[in-house]
Amino acid sequence: MDKIGKQPELYLRLKTAFVLGVFIIGSLFLHPIAFLMVFGLLFFMITYEFNILRAGFRGVQGKYRYWVNFLSILVYSVFFYFYSISSFPHNLPGLLLLLALMGSALSVLDMLKCSFASLFRLPVWLVNLFYLGSHFAMLPFLFYLLPSPMWMLIFLIIIWSTDTFAYFTGKKWGKKKLYPSLSAGKTVVGFIGGLCGAILAMTVFHQYLGIDLKTAFVTGLIFGILITAGDLVESRYKRLAGVKDSGISLPGHGGYYDRFDALVFLLPYLVLFMLYFY
Repeated sequence: MDKIGKQPELYLRLKTAFVLGVFIIGSLFLHPIAFLMVFGLLFFMITYEFNILRAGFRGVQGKYRYWVNFLSILVYSVFFYFYSISSFPHNLPGLLLLLALMGSALSVLDMLKCSFASLFRLPVWLVNLFYLGSHFAMLPFLFYLLPSPMWMLIFLIIIWSTDTFAYFTGKKWGKKKLYPSLSAGKTVVGFIGGLCGAILAMTVFHQYLGIDLKTAFVTGLIFGILITAGDLVESRYKRLAGVKDSGISLPGHGGYYDRFDALVFLLPYLVLFMLYFY
C-alpha cells in the first residue's frame, strides 16, 4: 500500500519536470531572448507566490496588492532591456549584484533565526524588491557574461542533478533530518547526495567550462551547498506561513517558487563564478 501511494507522486513529479524541462530547454535553444521571456513569466509567478507566503504569516492574506509583483519584474525588465541592447550602465550591475549577495546572506541568517536578520518582519514589497528583484536581475546579466547559451544549460543541469541526487538518496537512505524545524523531508544523507550530484555535474562539464578538476570539485561543492541553502530559505518562509508548498500549480512539485527556489538563490553566485573565472 505504501509503494502504491508513492508511485503517483513520483510519476507526477517526473512528468512535470519533463514538461518544464522541454519548455525551458526549448526556449533556450530557440533564442536567449525567448528563454529570458519565459523566465520573466516564471519570475512573475514566483513573486505572486512569495507575496502570498509572506502575507500568510503576517495575517494579512487579503491585503497585499498585485502591484507588489511588478516591483521585482520591473527590475528584471530593466536588465532584460540592457541585455537586449548588449550594453549595461557602468556600476549598475555591480550595485545590484551587491544587493543580491546581501539579500541572500541576510536570508540565510534569517533562516538560521538570527534575530538581527529577521527579513520576514519587513514589509512584503521591500523584501520582494530587495531579495527577489535583485536576484532576478542577475539572469539577464548572467547571459551577458556567458560565452554561449549552452553554459546556462550546464548550470541548470547542475541544479537539477543536485535536486535529483538529493531526492532519491534521501528517499532511499535518509533517516537523520538535516533541519527538522524547517523541513521534515530533507535529510543529512539527501544533502550529501545533493552535493555529490553537483560535484559530478561540474566534473563532467569541467573541460567545456575551461576549469580544472580541482576547481570543478570545489565549485560543485559550493554550488551544492548554496542550492540546499536556497531550498531551506524557502522552507523558512513556508514554515512561517504554515503551508507545505508555495502553490499548487505544478503537480508533484507544488508551486513555481518550490521548483525554482534554488535557481533564484544561486543566480548572483553564478554571476560571481563568471566574473572570477572569465
